[in-house]
Amino acid sequence: MARDSHLIKMTLSQFNVLFYAMLIGLTVMVSVFYYLQHNEFMSTDESLSQTLEIPLFVIVAIGVLGARWIFPWMTRQIDEDLKMPEKLAKLRTAYILRLALLELPVIFAGIAFLLTGREQYFMLSIILIGYFFLFRPRADRLRDALSLTESEDLAWEEAAR
Repeated sequence: MARDSHLIKMTLSQFNVLFYAMLIGLTVMVSVFYYLQHNEFMSTDESLSQTLEIPLFVIVAIGVLGARWIFPWMTRQIDEDLKMPEKLAKLRTAYILRLALLELPVIFAGIAFLLTGREQYFMLSIILIGYFFLFRPRADRLRDALSLTESEDLAWEEAAR
């Protein structure tokens, strides 16, 4: 149990590092795009807006809906009989995929803003970063996503303290 508790604590720490690194990276990227756009370092092409609107809508829809759907689906597939390291590996895979699905629309909206100069795309990327923040790793939510045995649940509680 102590080994599982230590492994859980390390995994939760890794989730936090991964999440905040991605959040800071996205925020810095969008901020740099804003700086470049408003200091006229980039030339814009407003006609690209029509070309980018449909792909942007599709990417945002896939990212937002996919992140809401795929993580619970993947975590339900984790077999209760697996040992804790295997469960955590599968949970990590599901969480990374969720973050990637949320990251793509932010990047695409930021690039659309950079290319076109349309403030709507910038605001969309800010809203998507806010939505990304809602999926920060919380020990209770991650625990609820797994089917844990009683001893694993106790190890999780000990690690989350």
